[in-house]
Amino acid sequence: MSSLSIPISEPLHIFDAQRAARLLSKAIGLDDVSILHAVTAVTDLANHLFIRNERSGKIDLAVVRRHDRLGLEVKAGDAVDAPPVRVVFERC
Repeated sequence: MSSLSIPISEPLHIFDAQRAARLLSKAIGLDDVSILHAVTAVTDLANHLFIRNERSGKIDLAVVRRHDRLGLEVKAGDAVDAPPVRVVFERC
């Protein structure tokens, strides 16, 4: 399975995270609406990390398999020991 970790410490990193989410979502066969949802979630989480957490944090993207379906797992975490936010988008 594929996975990526994108540090979020400058505005360009937000675009990197969006692009990675779009590419991984397409690669696993998510439909256009699910791809849009995944990219929107990544954008919101990355913006939050950049603006609210003193420009430090990371977005982790991973292709996961649950039962017989592929999905995109998105985790957002900051440099503090707060628990990460985790969202999974699955192919139907």
